[in-house]
Amino acid sequence: MQKLLITLLTFLLIYYAVKFILRLFGPRLMRYGAKKAGEHFERKFRERTQTYTQTKEEGDITVIKKTRKSKYPKTSTKVGEYVDYEEVE
Repeated sequence: MQKLLITLLTFLLIYYAVKFILRLFGPRLMRYGAKKAGEHFERKFRERTQTYTQTKEEGDITVIKKTRKSKYPKTSTKVGEYVDYEEVE
């Protein structure tokens, strides 16, 4: 019985210690993660715009045609034949 009580108290102590530490360092960790993600997105955006501007020379004209995508695209595969049934009296 005494070992069970010691085990339960140990788990409770660890739980509250982790909870306390996360309250102290949680906002800092979130801020650090957001900062790193922002830097990553900014770096990728810069890389993408640099490659786009480097491939295009001054005076070049490019036409980008955007196709309109349907909400329900047609399937190109044929499922089977259409069979017209007649009523039998």
